[in-house]
Amino acid sequence: MRWPKAGFVLLLLAFATKASALEYEPGNLEGVDQDMYLSKGLSAKIIARSGEPVAYFDGTSSTENFHSDPDGAAVFEDESEANLGGWVYVSNSEADFGNGGVGAIKFDPNGNVIDYKMVLTGTSRNCNGGKTDWQSWISCEEDLFGQGKIYQVDPFGEKDPVMIALGNQGGVWEAFAHDTRDPEVLYAFITEDTEDGAVQRMTYQNPNYTYAWDILIESAPLDYLYLEPANDSSGTFKWIPDEAEARANAESYYPSTEGMKMDGNILRVVSKGLEGFFELDLDEGNYTFEVPDFDGQPDQSTTVVQDDGSKLIYFTEEAHPFWGFFGSQVGLYTRDEAGEYTTILFGDDYSPETTGVAFSPDGLHMYFAYQTDGYLFDVTRTDGLSFFSPATPAEVTDDGGDESILDWIGGLLFPAAEGQDLP
Repeated sequence: MRWPKAGFVLLLLAFATKASALEYEPGNLEGVDQDMYLSKGLSAKIIARSGEPVAYFDGTSSTENFHSDPDGAAVFEDESEANLGGWVYVSNSEADFGNGGVGAIKFDPNGNVIDYKMVLTGTSRNCNGGKTDWQSWISCEEDLFGQGKIYQVDPFGEKDPVMIALGNQGGVWEAFAHDTRDPEVLYAFITEDTEDGAVQRMTYQNPNYTYAWDILIESAPLDYLYLEPANDSSGTFKWIPDEAEARANAESYYPSTEGMKMDGNILRVVSKGLEGFFELDLDEGNYTFEVPDFDGQPDQSTTVVQDDGSKLIYFTEEAHPFWGFFGSQVGLYTRDEAGEYTTILFGDDYSPETTGVAFSPDGLHMYFAYQTDGYLFDVTRTDGLSFFSPATPAEVTDDGGDESILDWIGGLLFPAAEGQDLP
């Protein structure tokens, strides 16, 4: 059998070239964009810079400058008639001296930036936070003098921010999460970035979700996490009312807690002091501890459920204090259900902390920031597919080379005899 004429070969080549772009290979860091090393099949662009107006898709820009020190973040779907199908990315500002708060970038259904404004102002060192089931953002102040408060914020700026009861005694607060699986009980959790920062839990009986905005404003019984290790990587836990006892336990076994997320029945808590994370099984009362397989320490995390039902945990990274002073490569990483870690991207010319990883509702856009630089990135797959679509690295042939899409298509459609050449 002979190969087809040149015109059809060119058409086949064009198709194969396009098809070859449908390969997103996590961990294959052959791409370079915006001074970052990216996994093959990714592209990145800066959509906001601290201290500068945010550029809009229509050529105009925001009246407010993008906030400094972007930190914890989340995405909320926009259900308004004016922007149905769009979304908002909310981002904390860890600026000091009352210059912090929460900024919100609005996107249209096609992922174009159309608005930016601050939805919380006058606060300080808004570090991480958490998203509620009723579509509010909880923003935590990491006040270094222990006077931080925690605020509930409307991502769309229609409601005024309010202080919640949890954490109102003042602290060095980091992250918020809640467990709403039981409709008759709501558990709200916060972490604190001090060596004795015990995880705190407030328990709300029979929460009124008709007025969900008001639930966290009211106080409720408070207790604290107490670990009972069996070994270095596992154990059991309980919740106790004695704050002093819990703080001593935290200092011994889980110092300086930061990022926190609910993932089904698992509460994931990062310990900066141990440079790892705990996964607490809230149903069984046991836990595991793990140190991630990357150079820096984990901070924030978010779980993505892929289209095939599998889960990936995305981690941001903070460089070790010593190496961060001299400059260090930090990036974004994933952990799959088998416990394997993959580097998605990293840069060595940026500040030593990545923050705010979150995804658009359709999974086509991944957002994150380099905090001190104040750069917010929009990362997409060059094949136009969602980050929720599972991606597998290309197979390596026996001779050490990758079989190209062109080779595969040609061999499938036009099997040539040994030694046969193109005309």
